[in-house]
Amino acid sequence: MSLHAINLKPVNLSTAARYLALALLWFGSPLNADAASVGCNDAFVQLLDDELVIDVAPNGSDDTVNLQCALDSAVSTGVPIVRLRGATYFISSVMVENFKGTLEGKTKTATTIEVLDSSVDCAAINDSGRESAAIKFAKGEPRLRFMTINADRPCMVNAYLDAIVHFTGGATGTAECANDVVFGAVDRVIIDGSSIDDGPWSAVQATAEGWVLKGCKTTLLGTFKLNRSTIRNVYSGLVTGMRSGAQVDVNFNEFRANGQAVNLFDSNQNTTVTSNKFFGDNLSYDDYRGVFVTNWSDTPPATSRLVVHNNEFNTSSSFTDNWSYAVLFEFDGPSQSGVVSKISSVVTNNTFNLSGEDVYAIRIKDTSNVHVSANRFTGNGRRAIYASGETPTSGWTITANLGFATFVSKNEEHIRLGINTSKYITGPAQNTSVQDDSGNNTTLPQ
Repeated sequence: MSLHAINLKPVNLSTAARYLALALLWFGSPLNADAASVGCNDAFVQLLDDELVIDVAPNGSDDTVNLQCALDSAVSTGVPIVRLRGATYFISSVMVENFKGTLEGKTKTATTIEVLDSSVDCAAINDSGRESAAIKFAKGEPRLRFMTINADRPCMVNAYLDAIVHFTGGATGTAECANDVVFGAVDRVIIDGSSIDDGPWSAVQATAEGWVLKGCKTTLLGTFKLNRSTIRNVYSGLVTGMRSGAQVDVNFNEFRANGQAVNLFDSNQNTTVTSNKFFGDNLSYDDYRGVFVTNWSDTPPATSRLVVHNNEFNTSSSFTDNWSYAVLFEFDGPSQSGVVSKISSVVTNNTFNLSGEDVYAIRIKDTSNVHVSANRFTGNGRRAIYASGETPTSGWTITANLGFATFVSKNEEHIRLGINTSKYITGPAQNTSVQDDSGNNTTLPQ
């Protein structure tokens, strides 16, 4: 049944209002300029009213208008699912606001979205107060699942796409500067940026539009979940910067060929990074970061919480004086002022497979109250754990870790505690060596 049919079942709107909304979308919706001029094509966009699904078939060339129209229709009518039933779709970019539903394909490998090269006016999107993205969800409760998304060089000019998929709020520079809220999820999706050097800058972001572009829209509340997905061949895998205790879960994913896999920028969120596999090896350059916590501004949120549990980190460093880190906390800010974001962290039950003289498993600066326990260290590196910073830190516990007896450290000691550390406790019977630069920490018999 086509989208302009009139026998819809009730979906959170009066019958008259729903018919009017669908008529506007068929003949052209004011929400999207392309859809306004073309409208939904019922040869490819069908409403399955018995399933409450809007079904989109590929047209073989450019599916942007049909996909945009289907998403806008779902918002207007309350239909909860937009389904891609074909194999391959070609798009430039789409944006939908207040979508409370699911955009889904058949499976991770059976449905593919190809982002067309040189098809996105990235500069114009930035000028409008938004980061450039192939798929952008603003506010609402959007879910993306069961598909592969490929992107290479989508921008019309020589520029990088900011994000392949972006979960966000309002544009920057608007009169309304209240907090934005989004409840987003990516579930069983493969996102491929084609090149860590030349492809899009990030695969997925859950950030306010103003975190890079500046402007008043810098706070994004809500939740975000990345589940059972694969992020590969893109410099930054997942970027989050949510606030006010937002919940972010990163579970059962694979990150491969990234420069930075999971980035927490200026975040005040409860984050769990659990049961993922990170492959920061065989890159064309070093400076790899698996889980990276930092501040983009000089005024980051005061507190945050992070749990890194039961992950596998495969991290190497092939070039002298370049650095690779499985887990890195580093707070500097644009002014290099040493601004510190307080974060409570637990790093437990992870496996760190290291290779190279300039690689670290855990490197944490300017951060107190970290618990490092029951991890396994294999291979070789500069050190397994290094804690330091420009400001005094305290309250670490390093207990029940395994593998130090065979882990080869370039600097001989497995653990180094810098001069600004105090009241760190390294537990007994770990077969580890510790260098305590401050002399204010406790290392129990090994």
